[in-house]
Amino acid sequence: MLSARGESLVLAGGLPTLTEKQLKLQIAVNALNSMLGNDGKTIDHDSATFETLSGSAQELAQLIDDMNAGKVKTLIIDGLNLGYVLPVDSGFRDALKKVSTVVYTGDRNDETGALAHWVLPAGSTMESWSDFELQSGVVSIQQPTIMPLYQTRSLGELLFAWTQKAGGAKAAATWLDYVKGVWKTQQSRFDLGKGKSFDEFWLEVLQIGVVANAGRRDRSGSARAFVGNLSVKPTKAEGVELVLYPSVQLLDGKYSNVAWLQSFQILFRKSSGTTSWLSAPRWRAKRVIKKAMSLKSKRATLRLKLRS
Repeated sequence: MLSARGESLVLAGGLPTLTEKQLKLQIAVNALNSMLGNDGKTIDHDSATFETLSGSAQELAQLIDDMNAGKVKTLIIDGLNLGYVLPVDSGFRDALKKVSTVVYTGDRNDETGALAHWVLPAGSTMESWSDFELQSGVVSIQQPTIMPLYQTRSLGELLFAWTQKAGGAKAAATWLDYVKGVWKTQQSRFDLGKGKSFDEFWLEVLQIGVVANAGRRDRSGSARAFVGNLSVKPTKAEGVELVLYPSVQLLDGKYSNVAWLQSFQILFRKSSGTTSWLSAPRWRAKRVIKKAMSLKSKRATLRLKLRS
C-alpha cells in the first residue's frame, strides 16, 4: 500500500465497530489514510452527504413509545424485518399489538409478517420503476429489466394505487406515468435537460442512469491535514470478549434463503457463509479454546461447539 500512495483506501468496519471505541477507531483509520496519501484522491472530504442509511435509533424508540401510547393507528413497514432485527427488550412486538392496522410489504411472511394484519407481496428492484437521490444533487433512475414474476407491487406502486382509490393521483394513469411526471417537473435541475424536449431528456436519462444537478462541480477531491490524537491508554485485558457480526453475504439473515450465497466463499478466508469462530493464535497455542465452551453474560449463556 505504501508503494501505491493515493491509490488505496482504509475503512473502519460497519456495525461491529459501533462500540465505545468507535471514535478512536475512526481517528486511527483517518491517520492511516493520511499516511498512505489517500486524502484528496481516494477520499473526498468536500463531497456531498450521502442520503442513505439515515435512520435514527432515537426516532425508532420514539415510534415505539408513540405506539405504546396509542398515537399510531396505521403503520406501514416496507421490507424491514423489525420483528427479527430488534431485540426483545426493545418492546417493539408488544407495542405493535396496540396499532390498529399494521401493513407489511416483503418477499416472504417472516417474523414481522406474522405480526402484521396485512402482508403485501413485494417484488424485486428489477421489476419496477423508481428513482433515488443517494447523494445530494445526484439522482439515479431505477428501471425494470424483467416483467413482474408474480403478482407483486413495489411500495411506490402500492401508495399510488391507494391514492387512486382515495380519489387522488388523477394526473397520472399508471405508476410509470407518475414517475415520468415527477422527472418532467425536475428537468430544469439538470444540465442534461437543458434545450431538450422531455422525451429526449427522458431517453438520455434511461441510457445514462445517473444525472447531477445543474452547476454541480465535479468533485475531484479535496485534501486536508490529519488532526487527531492516537494516544490510547493501555488497559489490562481480562476474560473473553465475544464480538458477533453479520457476514457480508447473509447480513443479519435476510439473505439466508438465497441458496448460492450459502456456499459463497468469504473474502480473505477459506470458508463459506457458515458461522465461523476467529481467535488470536496465542489462544490456540495455549489451548485456551476447547472443543466446547460456554460464555456467560447477564442475560444468557451461549454454548459453542467448535471444530478445527
